[in-house]
Amino acid sequence: MALYVNQPVFFRSLRIKRYGTFDGRTVPPGEGWRFVDDLGIELPPGFFGAEDVTFESSPTAGLAIIDVVANYEGTFELRKAQVRWGRNSGAAAGTDDAVTTHHFIKLVSGAPSATWVAADFTAIEAAIAAFWTALKTKYDPSYKYLQVRWYKAGPQISPPQPPVRIIDPNVAGTSAVGSSLPPQVAVSVTEKTSDPKSWGRFYLPAPVVNNLSAGGRMIESALQTPIADNADVMYEAFVTAGTPAVVYSSPKPSRPTAGGGTLPARDGRALAITSIQVDDLFDVIRSRRFNEPLLRLQRDIAGA
Repeated sequence: MALYVNQPVFFRSLRIKRYGTFDGRTVPPGEGWRFVDDLGIELPPGFFGAEDVTFESSPTAGLAIIDVVANYEGTFELRKAQVRWGRNSGAAAGTDDAVTTHHFIKLVSGAPSATWVAADFTAIEAAIAAFWTALKTKYDPSYKYLQVRWYKAGPQISPPQPPVRIIDPNVAGTSAVGSSLPPQVAVSVTEKTSDPKSWGRFYLPAPVVNNLSAGGRMIESALQTPIADNADVMYEAFVTAGTPAVVYSSPKPSRPTAGGGTLPARDGRALAITSIQVDDLFDVIRSRRFNEPLLRLQRDIAGA
């Protein structure tokens, strides 16, 4: 195959379907995803995109180009957004804010850039605000899209870091149902990447009770589909703005395994989010439950 270099990036993988043979080498049959480096095909450091690849053999002889997945490792800088969801139940015991964390990489001509400007932040914030606007009818007014705190992040950046930007939208839910599910109930949005062992998730707060089916699952039309559809719109807006969301894994030193072996050191990685998934199952985040009971009942056992 012939590869042609366009814009430089730090690390990029060509996602392919596998079948048959390629250049005399048998490729395991079946419809799965593979990466070219798994097949022993080396990509140059400047490999950019599917439009820059030509197979000397026809795709039917071996490999079909499906997609290009942008993954980065080594030296790069991110911005981390901590989104705070206010949860003021009005109860004396109260609840802490729920926090979801999201990482973003800025791309300029396909390469990561550490130069963030106000417009980069506001584009992401507008997408998050639109996501909440579409979903706030599922939440009691005691729940709020309260705050976004921004931090620097990346392999060469050591926490803790001071925030580089803070905004306070303070936009409340609008449901008139009047009762929410318990505060430790959460809705998870799974962020899928090219590495199934490095998927991400974030957990939305508990919605109002009319999104719960008689069997204890999410009602698809009421909650599951709106969350999935609007999360998709939000993530695509991040990409369009040139600041896609990624799943970040910090650098890891070599470390022993339980079986007596050693895991090799690994650079920090920022993996592109290729799809999102919302199941009809509610999750539980125990740290989000009420801090204290308002009433505690106790009964002594006679004869014990």
